[in-house]
Amino acid sequence: MPNQAKPESCPQHFYSLDVLRGLGAITVVINHWSNFYFYQKNELATSSLPFFSVLKLLYTNGWRAVDIFFCLSGFVFFWLYSEKISTTKVKAKEFFVLRFSRLYPLHFATLLLVAVGQYFMWRAYGAAFVSKHNTLSDFIQHLFFASAWFPNLKNMESFNGPVWSVSIEILLYTLFFLLCRLRWTTWPFVLVYVGISQFYFVHHGEFLLLVRGTLSFFLGGLAFRAYEITLRKGFSKKFLLALLLTTAAAWFLVPPEVEYHYTCSFYQPLLERFHRPVLDEISHCLPRVSAGGYTLFLFPLTIFALALWETRRGTLGKRFHFLGDISYSTYLLHFPLQIAFLLAVFVLGLPTTLFHSPLALLVFFAVLIPLSILSYQKFERPIQSFLRKKLLPDCKTKKTTA
Repeated sequence: MPNQAKPESCPQHFYSLDVLRGLGAITVVINHWSNFYFYQKNELATSSLPFFSVLKLLYTNGWRAVDIFFCLSGFVFFWLYSEKISTTKVKAKEFFVLRFSRLYPLHFATLLLVAVGQYFMWRAYGAAFVSKHNTLSDFIQHLFFASAWFPNLKNMESFNGPVWSVSIEILLYTLFFLLCRLRWTTWPFVLVYVGISQFYFVHHGEFLLLVRGTLSFFLGGLAFRAYEITLRKGFSKKFLLALLLTTAAAWFLVPPEVEYHYTCSFYQPLLERFHRPVLDEISHCLPRVSAGGYTLFLFPLTIFALALWETRRGTLGKRFHFLGDISYSTYLLHFPLQIAFLLAVFVLGLPTTLFHSPLALLVFFAVLIPLSILSYQKFERPIQSFLRKKLLPDCKTKKTTA
């Protein structure tokens, strides 16, 4: 039988997920292009953004790509670490040194770059660039990766603002480690974590950034558990094809659903006819669930589909996996680079409307991508290796996507 399900083995590396992470970072950079319009409030028109007709979805919804990072982290950490931490093959010190050596050096470097850049912005323009809260207290919070640990949105407007998501990830790593130690990471537990996070998010609790990260992280973990079960039972070519077609269709259907809530407009009138408390609550929650279509459905489905496709096909996207290697540097470097570009415009006496030009966007990426490659190869990897040798002399850690 040609389509009979057969067992597969998990790949050593998910190159397709590297590519997805890299594309997510590029999406965030495009979404943040409007930062250059910060000084043009009276002139701002979204249609003037470079390549707007082509990149409209990225300009309007690109901020959602941060949820891809959280979801990917959940999938990858459940894949790489859940069993090893549960069986104490990976100790607490090793786990946190691996995370610290990967994330902190570039974070610290870009924190200093932004601090210096904002000083010159004040001198050149008399105001900070986008990030308004740059006090000593804010600096200390960033220094300890704690900028997003508090129930407000100020952390997104202080120093290197995009690092808020990395700050949240630090908390998620700690939570993940504790749950693995308790062996509370099987799929029923993960499903409960997703349900609690979604309930809290829908009902507008505090710490929404943390809840947002937690929800996506455990959805990624749930995607891995689903992948693990599917791998164990085996899957056919027909199943894979149906999954890929469903995922492709979702990328066409979810964006308009999130934007216009077609599902809600169909179900809500039916539910409201019965006037039951439970149905009223469901009717109230439907718009929130619909608005979460990317996070709740599209992103974990995409990761699940890519993982299975690469398992069957092998090394899917290997040629472009460098995008994943440089995703962290792309994400953290783009904000200080924006400051540098704007300072150059001020020094040269050019109009800020220059950033309406498609050429400006292309030049920016022509600088950012090589700079990110240079950062990864000449700064991040050497320091990471040095720190791991010093802090974990007996640990032989392989390079991973995490």
